Amino acid sequence: MPVPDGEGVEWMLMPDGQGNVQVAILSGLEPRYAAGLDTVNFYLYTRDNPKRAEKRAMNDTCLPVFKYFKPQRKSKVLVHGFGDNAADSLMFPILRDAFLARGDYNVFWVDWGEMAATPWYRNAARNTGPVGRHTASLLDHLHRSTGADMQDFHLVGFSLGAHVVGLTGKNVKTG
Repeated sequence: MPVPDGEGVEWMLMPDGQGNVQVAILSGLEPRYAAGLDTVNFYLYTRDNPKRAEKRAMNDTCLPVFKYFKPQRKSKVLVHGFGDNAADSLMFPILRDAFLARGDYNVFWVDWGEMAATPWYRNAARNTGPVGRHTASLLDHLHRSTGADMQDFHLVGFSLGAHVVGLTGKNVKTG
């Protein structure tokens, strides 16, 4: 595994979402590419579509409509952390299947993988604010457009995803 070389580069080793050890650059180097909110996707699973997600993005001109979202169901919103993403996550399928086995839920997976990518930990940490606000906008939209009760949303975050969840709660404007 290559490690950063250079004076003033601060780094550490940490596991990614798949349990592999990765270099996490803390300071001294900046990423060459900065992903934006246009790379964030929301995946919805329900008992009606337990293995094939409804994938939606959201921006100012396009508010998502989820065919399988039912506002009378309780919703679980899961947010991964640093170095994880929807395609490679080990933990998400286990949690999705467990929630759907126990109840008739809307299970959302917030994929901000490009904004949480290794090795740029500091960049991922900075991105928690915009992703939290973006996720709050989705919840506000679901409340306004479907009448979903904000008390029925349960957010769960892992690693930096916990920061996204906290910032989502802070930025929700309705309900």
